[in-house]
Amino acid sequence: MYYQLYYREFLAKLNLYVYKYSVFLGVLDVYKLIVLLESLYKIYRLCGVVKMEKQIEVFKALSDKNRLLIIEMLSCGELCACDIIEGLELTQPTVSHHMKILQHAGLVNSKKNGKWTIYSLDKDAFSGLCKFIEKLSSEKEDCICKKVSKSCYSVD
Repeated sequence: MYYQLYYREFLAKLNLYVYKYSVFLGVLDVYKLIVLLESLYKIYRLCGVVKMEKQIEVFKALSDKNRLLIIEMLSCGELCACDIIEGLELTQPTVSHHMKILQHAGLVNSKKNGKWTIYSLDKDAFSGLCKFIEKLSSEKEDCICKKVSKSCYSVD
């Protein structure tokens, strides 16, 4: 999924902290606390508040012509790996490699159907990517540029 790697890391750290503090505070229902925090993390994720490192991974995944062509093919709907192989005239190992990168970046979902793997775009991932680009290219109060003196040019 889109944030699968960060989500797992987040949950691993969360479980450690929750256990430590629940023992310290005497909280009995740790499970309910974890479920609540998982829900908060999902809301955080869906609001487009993302780590820059994850976005870099997404852009790297998008930096290959074949992966862009795969995304374009999947924009029409779910496809089997064999359809992608046929459509792009690539070998099975090559398509498998590209799909792994796209899945790791969270751009593509997969599901097994017998011996076949069916791929689809993660529309939420692309929506989040659009929000990230919009935020990145918009002026912000806390932008790094506010720390710069802009002394290289002057308006006369």
